[in-house]
Amino acid sequence: ICNFIKPCLLNRYDDIDGHRFGKRFRYWPAYSDNKTNDLLNGFYYHHWYVRPKYNDIKDEILNNTICSITVNQWNRTVLYASKIIIRTVAIKKLKATVIPNKKDGGSTSNSSYNKYGVKNNDRIRLEH
Repeated sequence: ICNFIKPCLLNRYDDIDGHRFGKRFRYWPAYSDNKTNDLLNGFYYHHWYVRPKYNDIKDEILNNTICSITVNQWNRTVLYASKIIIRTVAIKKLKATVIPNKKDGGSTSNSSYNKYGVKNNDRIRLEH
């Protein structure tokens, strides 16, 4: 099946990197008011934007109804994670590899930094 579908998709979408089947929802704030045509889903990107239910991971962990934890448990977990990051040589060496922006003529408004806050060679931070 792949031998039949892939050539058809390549003719239609060229080498767009994205999901080929189903719908692709957008979770990053850069898509909330993006009125660019979404070639994979139809309509515009902002139509497929999903607003977050919680402000951040801490809010979600402390306030979700499925399996929440106490503030004390959260603080201990964050302290433990920060100690691991500080001590682990392998984690210190991790760096982001950001591919060049090929969409929208390479404009910086569509860059990984503007979308996700990540620049090339950034080191992993605790919030990751």
